[in-house]
Amino acid sequence: MDKTLVVRFNYDDEKIDDYDVISYITDVLEDNKHPCIEFRLD
Repeated sequence: MDKTLVVRFNYDDEKIDDYDVISYITDVLEDNKHPCIEFRLD
């Protein structure tokens, strides 16, 4: 069965560039060791 995972990030686009957010997300996903983010399934 196919499943879709939707992840939402809130950020101020006047202070943070979209590219930086995408880069940050990919870094976290590759590492999965970031202290401020916890991945879990509910």
